[in-house]
Amino acid sequence: MPKWVPPADTAPGVLTMWNESMRALAVHEARHSDIRVRFATAIQGRITALRARCDRFTAEADSASNAIVAEMRAAQAKYDADTQNGLTQGTGFPQRRAIVKPIFSAG
Repeated sequence: MPKWVPPADTAPGVLTMWNESMRALAVHEARHSDIRVRFATAIQGRITALRARCDRFTAEADSASNAIVAEMRAAQAKYDADTQNGLTQGTGFPQRRAIVKPIFSAG
């Protein structure tokens, strides 16, 4: 996360805008983390369920994992596209008013 130490002559309200932008950025990045965890859990489940012979296990685990990683990358890219890299969530500085719209389906 970006760090900023405001100088003493910072205009009133700028620090507040910065803090609001950083809170919005934290929310945005937390969702990226949620996406990573969801797909890591899927990889773990897929590998745990494999019933391949020893000489095929690594190849099958790699194949399954790579497919899920590709899905995760697509989900991350879609999230950034849907949120304009967080701008619709208020991450810009100076902060723009967040546009409230549903970007995820339930489930």
